[in-house]
Amino acid sequence: MKISYTDEQRRLAVATFRRLGSYVKTIRVLGYPSRHTLQDWVRGSSRGRKLRAQPRPPRHYSWGFKAAAVRRVLAGDDVKQAGEDLRMTTHVVLYKWVRNWRAQGDRGLMSKREKSEADGFPTRASLERSLPNDINELKRLTAELLVEKAVLERELDLVKKDEGVIPEKLSNLQKTKMGLLKLWLTR
Repeated sequence: MKISYTDEQRRLAVATFRRLGSYVKTIRVLGYPSRHTLQDWVRGSSRGRKLRAQPRPPRHYSWGFKAAAVRRVLAGDDVKQAGEDLRMTTHVVLYKWVRNWRAQGDRGLMSKREKSEADGFPTRASLERSLPNDINELKRLTAELLVEKAVLERELDLVKKDEGVIPEKLSNLQKTKMGLLKLWLTR
C-alpha cells in the first residue's frame, strides 16, 4: 500500500529535520515517513539541494597523460597536488606509475593496446578496418590466404619429417615441389 503525503506534511517534516538535524529523531517525533522518503524530501527541498558534482574523469588514462603526470612528480611536484591538478580520481596511482616508469621506462606506463601499437603489431580492429568492402576482392584475398596456408602446411610437413631440415636450406627438388604445389593451388 502506497502512502501519499500532503505538501504541508512534507514541509513540516523537512522543517523538523532542519531543526533536529537527524532523520531518526524527526521520524520519532512525527511518526512518519520512512527514512528513505524523508531523505528524498530533504534532498528535494530548495535548501537541501546539493550542487551537481562535476563529471568524473576517466579511470583509464592514456600513455601521454601518465607520462606528463610522472614528469611532474619527478620534477618535484607534490603527488597529491599533481593528482588534484590533473583531476584524477585518486592520486595514489601516481606512485604506481612512477614505480613502473623507473622499472621499465615509458613502456611501463603503456596499456597492453598501446604496447602492441608501439611494437607495430596490428590489432584486430585495425586489420578489420583495412579490409576492402568489395565482396569479389575479399574472395580473392581469401583464396590467396588459403594457398599460402596450404604451402606453409606442406613446408611444415617436410620439416617435421627431418628435424634437421631448415626451410631456407631445402633442396632445389623440394623447392620445386613447393612451387608446383603453389602453382597448382592458384589455378
